[in-house]
Amino acid sequence: MISLHFPLLSGEGLIRRMLRENSGTRSAENAAQALSLAAIPGYMASLPQLLKSCGQQVLLLPQSADLLPHPAFRWRGIDGTELLTQIGERRDTDTNLPRWSGELPLEMLEMQGGGSLMTAERALRGAELFSTMASVQLGIAYPKATLDRLWREPSEGDALALQENALAEISKNIATPTDSVIVFNPTDTLRPGDAFCVRLPGDQVRKGRVLFNDAEGEPLSSQFLRMVGKEREYLVLLLDVEPLGYQSIGLGRTDAPADESTVTAEENILENDFVRVTLDTHGEIASLLHKTEDGERESLTATARLVAYEDKPSPLSEEAEVTRFEVLENGPVRATILVERRFRSSTVTQRIQLWAHSARVEIATELDWHEHQVLLKAHVPATVLASRATYEIPFGAIERPTHTNTSWDAATFEVSGHKWADLSEGDFGVSILSDTKYGFDARENTLSITLLKSSIYPDPDADQGHHHFTYAILPHTGDWRNETVDEAHALNYPLLARFAPKNLKAPLLPTYDFVSVDDQGLIIETIKRTESEENALVVRLYEALQTRGEATLTFGFKIAEAYETNSLEQDPMPVPFKGNTLTFPYRPFEIKTFVVKPAK
Repeated sequence: MISLHFPLLSGEGLIRRMLRENSGTRSAENAAQALSLAAIPGYMASLPQLLKSCGQQVLLLPQSADLLPHPAFRWRGIDGTELLTQIGERRDTDTNLPRWSGELPLEMLEMQGGGSLMTAERALRGAELFSTMASVQLGIAYPKATLDRLWREPSEGDALALQENALAEISKNIATPTDSVIVFNPTDTLRPGDAFCVRLPGDQVRKGRVLFNDAEGEPLSSQFLRMVGKEREYLVLLLDVEPLGYQSIGLGRTDAPADESTVTAEENILENDFVRVTLDTHGEIASLLHKTEDGERESLTATARLVAYEDKPSPLSEEAEVTRFEVLENGPVRATILVERRFRSSTVTQRIQLWAHSARVEIATELDWHEHQVLLKAHVPATVLASRATYEIPFGAIERPTHTNTSWDAATFEVSGHKWADLSEGDFGVSILSDTKYGFDARENTLSITLLKSSIYPDPDADQGHHHFTYAILPHTGDWRNETVDEAHALNYPLLARFAPKNLKAPLLPTYDFVSVDDQGLIIETIKRTESEENALVVRLYEALQTRGEATLTFGFKIAEAYETNSLEQDPMPVPFKGNTLTFPYRPFEIKTFVVKPAK
């Protein structure tokens, strides 16, 4: 029996686990056709497609899944895939079975931990992506054995070290006419503008201030942050972000004053062209005004605040004491107000951050936590009327009720989500974005995220000590499809930048688009080397906005061969391609896996 912790494992993490279980099989016909799962709090609605794409034809649930009304049924996932599902032992069934659509019950789900696993998997994604890019561009050996080990025993530090090795190799081989910064984009999601952080050698500033120039020679807004040893750390606003790959930013010097900032912090107010944030005397967000071409709209019906619970649905009456409240940064790239609070024996430090290019209000949080059986949540009461909230799950999204009409509705006092959760009405919505916290709930118009639980069973010291994480509040036009998916990816996969000294003789071009897709609704989840061939790579992507159509993948190299496979890279079927492009149809929430061989 396989035990998979679905709420906290990424879709790619699930595929890798299935890949290990079926290692050595080249055809789905030779793989195990039935999968038995251990008891867990619930089963996500993308699982039927995911398991079928891994060659599974039957799902066996434990006897504890007796909440379901049928002992055998066809489980229909969010993309329309149906999977024969049985409770208990496998048995013969007729074809006239009832159908169950959507996720299986998530009763009494309390999300604990998982952040370290997800951040490790996120780092592994980057390590595979940039190691593959270095292999294709420079012929550098792909560290497959190390990556395989890290998927078995995830380690964020080891994965980041692999990623850094690949970035360093690529950076030093890029032709740069002047001292430059190489900016790597790890995703293909829409980024009309984004900021990156970079450290420069101290001798870069001999006279005047550092000037960052885009490919056309236009100066970019920059903000000095701090000295790190002998290096100077900067934030830089990049208005034109290239697709998945890299671009070069030239360095110079100027005596001219910095540009006027469009993002500001003043006492208790943060503001840019998209939002105005007002904090109350406790450092909580009392107002979040969303600015659009049609005017301004208040996003909150009440203060968005932290609430501590005594590990039960009743909030504690005592409040945290504000010990520090000050402006830390004032543009032109980012503005920040710091709020520090003391709660019992613990300290909560939050940096409320606003970027010049986005409506995303980030809350970078540091906890020094020493409480037991205290649950900490962040509540966001939105000016939204919605009977259902939407949550990201692996390879898609799912709607869940915001009411308690039935016992099942009432029992889901906390549900799983990955990078975001959203409440939207017809033309407006509010999302919570997260980098490492995955327990959400929505009741009426209030969207909440659980920050920690500090339970005493089974670990009496759970959640004790230091924690670092970031969540964000995003007001947006339309529903979650407009901005939420892209902004969540920007939070979770920031641009990466490395200093590169002048190098006229290096072999690589200053800008390179490795792989891109021409449809905003499709997300490239994975780029890696195949399991069986050194000269072929896997590109796995999925449709994220519940749409259908036709899209084109464009590669930074000519294609010699291209195949569509299942998620285990089995049963290859040739697909047409032309030059460096590959066009394919897709349906809502569909997972697509392609194997591509570059031309020599």
